[in-house]
Amino acid sequence: MQSLSSPARVIRVRERATIARPDIAQLIMRGARKCGFPAPAAVLAELVRDVESHAQGLFVGFDGDRPAVVTCGFLPANAFWLAATVSLAYSNRAPRHIVAAVGARLREWLRLCGHDHALVFNLRHTDRSYIRGLAHFGYGERIGGVIRFSF
Repeated sequence: MQSLSSPARVIRVRERATIARPDIAQLIMRGARKCGFPAPAAVLAELVRDVESHAQGLFVGFDGDRPAVVTCGFLPANAFWLAATVSLAYSNRAPRHIVAAVGARLREWLRLCGHDHALVFNLRHTDRSYIRGLAHFGYGERIGGVIRFSF
């Protein structure tokens, strides 16, 4: 296990061989499940399909040799997308400095791609706890709301 003083190792996953590693694939599946995605295997399949895409930023942080943090951001896919988005953020008992390092790498990638903000959808927590919990990523503020229409 790394100490707080040791630098965090964060990688951007760009190859199928990396995402197919059982420990990384399982971290993604666990994260998708915890984030409330109804089909975690479909989340993994899409990430694998697009792993080499410039528009997908999949980052994994390691606690020693163990993958412990995963996050994934996406650049706007077309004119209808309002901003870059962060669709997956999950930590599996990782020290805070590793979580912060992964967030910093995602933020750096988004900035290098010309974005100064990203949208993150909060569908499971209070806005206050969500903003405070992700404060290491950047300044969070509530804008608008999400309205669900059920049929």
